[in-house]
Amino acid sequence: MVAVYMALVPLHTQDGANHRQVAVLLERLISADVQDPVYQSNLGLLRTNVLFSGGYALAAAKIGIPIHLYERLFVSGFLILLLVGYRRFLAEWTPGRTDLWVWILPITMHALFVTGMYNFLAATALTLPLLTYLKRLAEHPSAKTLAAMSALAWLAFLAHPFPFFVLPAAWLWLVTGRTERPGAFMWSGGGVLVGLLFLGFALPMVASAVPQNPYVFKPPLELLAGLVYYNFPLFSSWAVVAAVPVLVCAIAMAWMSLQNADLRNPYRRGMLLWLGMLLAYFLFPSEGHGGAHLNERFLPFVWIFLPLGLAGVGEGSVSSRRWIRGTAVASTILMAAALWAGLGRVDREVRDAAAVLAELPDEARLYPLEFDPGGNSLAQGPLLHLWANHATDRTVHSPFSFTFMDLMSVSRRLPSSDTYFPAAPENHAQVLAEGRFCRPRDPVSTSSCSLQEQDAWDELLSAAHYYDHWFVHGAPQRWRQAISEVLGLTLVAEVGRASVWRYDRSREFSPKLLRRRSAR
Repeated sequence: MVAVYMALVPLHTQDGANHRQVAVLLERLISADVQDPVYQSNLGLLRTNVLFSGGYALAAAKIGIPIHLYERLFVSGFLILLLVGYRRFLAEWTPGRTDLWVWILPITMHALFVTGMYNFLAATALTLPLLTYLKRLAEHPSAKTLAAMSALAWLAFLAHPFPFFVLPAAWLWLVTGRTERPGAFMWSGGGVLVGLLFLGFALPMVASAVPQNPYVFKPPLELLAGLVYYNFPLFSSWAVVAAVPVLVCAIAMAWMSLQNADLRNPYRRGMLLWLGMLLAYFLFPSEGHGGAHLNERFLPFVWIFLPLGLAGVGEGSVSSRRWIRGTAVASTILMAAALWAGLGRVDREVRDAAAVLAELPDEARLYPLEFDPGGNSLAQGPLLHLWANHATDRTVHSPFSFTFMDLMSVSRRLPSSDTYFPAAPENHAQVLAEGRFCRPRDPVSTSSCSLQEQDAWDELLSAAHYYDHWFVHGAPQRWRQAISEVLGLTLVAEVGRASVWRYDRSREFSPKLLRRRSAR
């Protein structure tokens, strides 16, 4: 069913188009006979965030699989692994509760996955067999189990480092729940997990390999509301209604888990894991040091660990488990229908954008002005990287490409500056459209609203002047008029709310953007 759904649904995620372009660029880099002057490949056996693009560049592209088909195969394959792996995980961690495997169904449409975080999706799916092998290592230690766990851990690391916040906690939970001391195999398994955590997070932070943007902590009330809109893709009020039953069910399961808890009983300590993930969600920053959606990534694991708290509950729980299964399946069907309808509306926007982006020449320097990244979504931004739906047979240089830091599979050889891939914040145009640069309700502010907006507009233009093409989407009439009045800017193509403009007065990057040389 998942495979059929993924084969038919309009697959247009927020980050997906950007990931596709990077994967195609990576394949071009590793196949070229000459060095690219702008971009470099960062593939390596101990590099993270490379599974999606690396899988395409090293395998799929070599056998002629188109990038859009590869994207569907990648996503559907790991969603199926998520389902199969969860059943095996429950069988190993809480025997007798494998009927609750359907509890994972709503997570196949988790907001982070629908956003297009493909590497995180793969890492989450791989974490489940990893947890299964970790449990076996604790109960039946052997070199074979350790080797299998280590290989899976390496594969998950290639996808994304985040699970290595979760896996050491699971290791600690297993060790502290047993009377016998851990043996050499268990200690070695823990060492593998901590080592990959160090490679994925500690080492880059020490090496300052990522931008030093400050850490941002969300207020408690926003985090509380985020338990809904960080978990579910909310394209309509119908999607909210569809998510309510399973959300109520999750709260009921948490309550049952707390009532069932007994820290002295090794079979009734499951609540510690989901409670730890929930606590981490509230305590971790939402972004910082080059990362985004940091605390939100704990939420799928809260969901995954919830059934562990029901271990040891007597036979009276049969009716409760039946209710949990029915709610999970019913909500999933309703959510899938709402998601399909929402992505269908996104599909129309993508088609319009692709039509105008087809006019871009090879080696264009493109500045995206996205005034409405949310589109028809109530909580997410499915159109944020709409500009990346350009043709894959040409190179387009954009400041918002996923090549802006060397932790990506592809990065620019030189860092961004005020004259080299300059950019205002990615949501700058959106903030302009929503009027959030003004503070009319602030009694302390004495500055003119129009002056604040003019300063914000000038900041946007100062970066855009370095690009010979602009992509504009969802601009309100006021800002559409302001764009049309920029000297040297000519409308090339416009379909629906999307348009491409050519800027004849663009400045050269400094240092100058070098062009690719043809191989002799």
